[in-house]
Amino acid sequence: MRVVIIGGGTAGSEVAWRLRRQDKDIEIIILEKGRYRQYSPCALPYFLSGKIKKANDIVLFSDDYYNYNNINLYLNSELKEVNTKTKELKYLDKKNNKEEKLSYDYLVLATGLKFNLPSIPGLKDQDFYCLKRLDDVQRIKKAVKKNDKAVIIGAGYVGVELADALSALGLKVSLIEGQENILPTTLDKKIANIVKEEMEAKKIEVITNSKIEKITKKQVSLKDKKINYNHLFVACGLSADLSLAKQIGLKVNKGIIVNDSLKTSKKDIYAAGDLVESVNLIDNKKVLSQLATTAVSQAKVLAQNILADKQKKESLKYKRNKVLSASVSKFNNLIFASCGVTNSYCQKNNIKTISAYYKSKDKAEYYPEAKDIFIYLVSDIKGRIIGCQIAGYNEVLGRLNMVSLAIKQGLTLKDFVNSETCYNPALSSIFDPLTITAEICLKKLKAKNAKT
Repeated sequence: MRVVIIGGGTAGSEVAWRLRRQDKDIEIIILEKGRYRQYSPCALPYFLSGKIKKANDIVLFSDDYYNYNNINLYLNSELKEVNTKTKELKYLDKKNNKEEKLSYDYLVLATGLKFNLPSIPGLKDQDFYCLKRLDDVQRIKKAVKKNDKAVIIGAGYVGVELADALSALGLKVSLIEGQENILPTTLDKKIANIVKEEMEAKKIEVITNSKIEKITKKQVSLKDKKINYNHLFVACGLSADLSLAKQIGLKVNKGIIVNDSLKTSKKDIYAAGDLVESVNLIDNKKVLSQLATTAVSQAKVLAQNILADKQKKESLKYKRNKVLSASVSKFNNLIFASCGVTNSYCQKNNIKTISAYYKSKDKAEYYPEAKDIFIYLVSDIKGRIIGCQIAGYNEVLGRLNMVSLAIKQGLTLKDFVNSETCYNPALSSIFDPLTITAEICLKKLKAKNAKT
């Protein structure tokens, strides 16, 4: 049996490794149009800043490891055509400029994201950088120097992490976001402003709620100001790469439409990763959860279901999980994390909520190393926790993971208030900040219910 995987990034490679671990006989072929073996895209800002020293440090597996596991990785190989009736495909071997053919028993699409040029007047005529591939970092490193002026368009995770990296290299940075706050899809304004303040403390100019009217050579024009630059960066405009899916005739919406087994609308074709639609755990709406953790989870399900198909055993099949899109990042020393839905998302989607914001210390207040921690908790009007955002300098990730599990388990504010937590003055406060935030939220809920 032959499985052909299109895309050698996180999702595609994980499918290959999962298949091989459980079946030594399947023939596995990965077609990757780039020239690199699997590497971590999330590590690119840290390689750019110099925290990670060498490109090879973020390439996860050697050629020998692929060979040892009998996985055929064809680099510089771009898929051109798929015949779903004959189960054959054509691809271009770009290294030799030669078209090749392959048959498949199962086809897995894991081509990830593509860049769409934002519709900003003048942008298409300018030289600019993105931070999507390893080649992008190599190109940026050669171009920039200390005290250059950089303008970044888009303040999602990539934009914020890119700003951190360029600042570390000694550049003067302006970050422009069209929406009301930075990180608009993952953080509400309360927590986003904490991140913004940290950025401004590092002399980064952060401009929000501002539309770019025009870009000319070395200048960005906003409504009320002009910003000169040496280097222009675009950190927005990424979407699921659906060109291949449409060519094959798969059903698509925001992403490829798949069932809970990760099967597409065509027989024996699966898809995983950034290009497929996921299901939001909170409201069951279709979303794009473009995170490495989601890709790995989907790859596990997908591989298991191909193996179940091979053995013709329905009982072995897995179903994908609904997502909370739990994510974490950092700027300088400030860590910020999010899971579930934001309050702004709820307002746009007519979900009634109660929310609470709390600033505290991550250790006993009198302990010398205690640092600020900021928590924003969201529940529905029945008291079920549906979202959380945390910013701080220590113990952010563990607390966020705790809330993520609580949401998955359907816990309420009352459940959370009554949970048991650890205490040591050097490590935590006696009343955990999360518990106190839940208490505030619960009091608000009770007050609201008392009025109705």
